[in-house]
Order: sequence, then structure tokens, then C-alpha cells
Amino acid sequence: MSQRKKYEAKVRQKLEELEDDIDKLKEQVEAISEELVSADHEHMQRLHSMREKTREKFEELLEASDDTFEAMQDNLEEYWASLGREIKAFDMKIQDH
Repeated sequence: MSQRKKYEAKVRQKLEELEDDIDKLKEQVEAISEELVSADHEHMQRLHSMREKTREKFEELLEASDDTFEAMQDNLEEYWASLGREIKAFDMKIQDH
């Protein structure tokens, strides 16, 4: 398997894990939704938006030529790292409720 295919599989798995994390947070938010302030709902919307943007970047990576793959790879990794940080921060906030 080529390095590119291995990387694509790794990214696909990571995106699925991040999506699962967001879905779990959504369930927690729904369970305590009466306690949440509007800022928390806005944060959830931002997470969904970030997830979609990360997925879009992954789709672009899948269609990228070998020449642009590495640059797009770095860009995607920045998006998913940012999304991961946001998920963790929001999870900690939810746990405090």
C-alpha cells in the first residue's frame, strides 16, 4: 500500500473518530440541554461547522494530485487538530455542568 493510501486510511479513521466524539457530545448536550446557555449551543454549531470543513478538506485531499498532496495534507492536519482541541475543550465544559 502506498504512503498516500496509508495516510488517506489514517485520516478517514481519524475523521470517523472525531465524528463519533461530536455525536457523543451532542447526546450529552441533549441530556442536559435545559442547563445549557446559548453560548453552548453556538459552540455545538461551531463544532458541526468545523467537522464539515474538515470533511471537505479531506475530500479535496482525496482528489488532489500527487504534486499538491503534501501541502493539502498539512492543511488537513491543521483542521483536524483544531477540531480535536475544540471537542476536548467543549467536552470538559460539558463535564462541568
